[in-house]
Amino acid sequence: MTAACWDSQIGTVAKQVPVTAGEIGQNTCAHDYIDPLMAWADTNGVGYLAWTWNAWGVCGSSGNVLIENVDGTPTKTYGEGFKAHLQSVNP
Repeated sequence: MTAACWDSQIGTVAKQVPVTAGEIGQNTCAHDYIDPLMAWADTNGVGYLAWTWNAWGVCGSSGNVLIENVDGTPTKTYGEGFKAHLQSVNP
């Protein structure tokens, strides 16, 4: 999906009612898809929740997860990317 698609499909709805994208993520342990999605959502007043805060182990062994363990250590690179984005919008 692209920003043009998000504008036409989600943006038009978000101008009328509050919208939250739930369980955003991707099938890899990267964050190259969620980075532009979160930037677009921030610009357009759309909320988002990442998949998943469960401590199922390192990214890839049990799916795409944000944290490696219950102390909140972010996974490489997906969890680190999500954390970095949150820190950039609310330092």
